[in-house]
Amino acid sequence: MASLHLDAFCQFWFDNFNSPIPPLPSKPSDLSVTQLELLRLYDGGKLYQNLFAVKPDSGKLPADLENNIRKGLTWAEHKDLYRQHGYEYEAQKIEAAAEQLEKQKIESEIAEMEKRNKEQQKVNEARANMSLMEKMALESQNQSMDQVIRARMKYHGRVD
Repeated sequence: MASLHLDAFCQFWFDNFNSPIPPLPSKPSDLSVTQLELLRLYDGGKLYQNLFAVKPDSGKLPADLENNIRKGLTWAEHKDLYRQHGYEYEAQKIEAAAEQLEKQKIESEIAEMEKRNKEQQKVNEARANMSLMEKMALESQNQSMDQVIRARMKYHGRVD
């Protein structure tokens, strides 16, 4: 019976190497470290996962990971477990989602910062166009009466 992944492995080998195509690997140790890493990166890890992933029926997977695989669930907390048991494609999907989330957080923070900067710029422009009396009135609005009196007394040299 022909393997479902034979064509994909042949295409991978043509794309990455000039040497004769070896037999279809059945375990990661059948390939050199370089070949294994290229296979891990190739096609987002799908071929690697199809060739080397531990099947759920094997009894070799942790129960929670096997349960999630059977239900079609992917948990970010299990990223290392997925990779350890040959589910490279799933591990890369988790990493991509984490990167996307981090990127969204950064973009959100940048948007908030730009909004605050625009508001502050409007305030600064408004203050630049105010007369001295308007500026003084605005300044005293943010202070209690006690602070205003103390500031005036300091100006006149009556309070230290």
